[in-house]
Amino acid sequence: MSGGAEDDGDRGSTWARRVRELQDAVQRHPGKAAEGTLRSIERIRLIQRANFEQLADVLNAPDHSPDLVGELFQNTREPTVREAYQQVFATAFHNYIASVRTLVDHTRAVVRRVERPAFVAEYERRLGPVRESSCAAFMARFRNYVIHYRFPRFVQEVHLQLLDRDPEEPVLRMLLSRDHLLEWDGWSAGAKAYLRDQPEQFDIREPLQEYDDLITALYDDWFFPAFWAAHREDIAGVGALIKEYNTVVGGGPETFH
Repeated sequence: MSGGAEDDGDRGSTWARRVRELQDAVQRHPGKAAEGTLRSIERIRLIQRANFEQLADVLNAPDHSPDLVGELFQNTREPTVREAYQQVFATAFHNYIASVRTLVDHTRAVVRRVERPAFVAEYERRLGPVRESSCAAFMARFRNYVIHYRFPRFVQEVHLQLLDRDPEEPVLRMLLSRDHLLEWDGWSAGAKAYLRDQPEQFDIREPLQEYDDLITALYDDWFFPAFWAAHREDIAGVGALIKEYNTVVGGGPETFH
């Protein structure tokens, strides 16, 4: 009887030691860091993308609601609906613009630690269109304008000719004043060039969509699959360790040999 108890105790000690060994091995494995990095950047991208889609939904809501269009345009009743809509727009816009630089800034910090020279070189090459884009320069500085200076003035333009409207033309346009924005002295040369290329009033949709297209091409189309491919063996290795850990822990001491 005592021998059996000692065997159970030895098995339990061996099991606990193996659990600790696997825990340590998982934490030290380079695949753990690679997977954590990938998930972190993916999370930021998902936040930014969700913010963009929410803002687009708010901007496009009048396209699908003649009643909302009427409330946005009317001036014979209290503007309750219009003011509520404008607040929803302001919130969605602020959430998106605040996240504009987060993704690029986080990625820059991550890439400095990536020990994959070919991946890093290709990232730098593919970052070129973003760096060279006057729209991206505008969006980066526009974020600073909104966060550190003032909320921009938007002019609401409602298209009332619903029956003969071009389906590609939005019912509602939220317009920015080029000249009013240019009064701020915080624009970079690229951002200022972008603004000077715009008409005196321009729809916020245009830079929003152009910037999102750039980010989609860089991250969704290339960065995430390329990062995974560059770290495939490490991520698979830590996955195997995690699978073994789950098996050992799930089985308990009584099944461990």
